Amino acid sequence: MSEVQHWNKQAGMLWMEKDGLRLVIHLPLAKGYVRFAVIDHRGPDHHLDRLIGSGTLEDVGTAKDAAERMAERLVTARRHRA
Repeated sequence: MSEVQHWNKQAGMLWMEKDGLRLVIHLPLAKGYVRFAVIDHRGPDHHLDRLIGSGTLEDVGTAKDAAERMAERLVTARRHRA
């Protein structure tokens, strides 16, 4: 993700849209793990909102980085297939 993207905050989560993907970070209510998810909005055959991957990490910064890396790998793979 070469261009600068900004995370939006809403209802206990952070999210960003990039290249047809939505990156979501669920903020913990208390001390604990942070869940992240990468969702495909333009999957094959127009299947919207397909979960690509998710995980849990110890802090928000690490979860953001992991979501961005996962999305970048998917976008790169799509470009090589095209």
